[in-house]
Amino acid sequence: MKINGTEAINILNKIEPRVKLYKQDRTDKLRSFKIMAKTKNTVFAFDTKTTTGLFVWINREPPKMPGLTDIEDIKAKSKSTALDRVFEGCPIKARYKLTIENEDAFFDLISYFENLG
Repeated sequence: MKINGTEAINILNKIEPRVKLYKQDRTDKLRSFKIMAKTKNTVFAFDTKTTTGLFVWINREPPKMPGLTDIEDIKAKSKSTALDRVFEGCPIKARYKLTIENEDAFFDLISYFENLG
């Protein structure tokens, strides 16, 4: 089943404290979340109001796995001020952009970073 920003918020609310809200922009359109694992800080962000898909910015390289598409290295690219704000205070800023195709892939991505040693 395809996933979007609105549905992702509902999923994240159900799995707290595994993933917690990190920051949100002034308009509550863009939010970042921190995966609460013992490993390195993993923070990701997305537009909560997007209904056409789940387009995510993340500060660590995402794995190559089914349901994660359009992975793009954005380290050298200019980023919006809203994106900078939701990663503010995070030691590693957004480095990658990707599309998460479905709910299973979303859970798999979170689990991957939770279990990364």
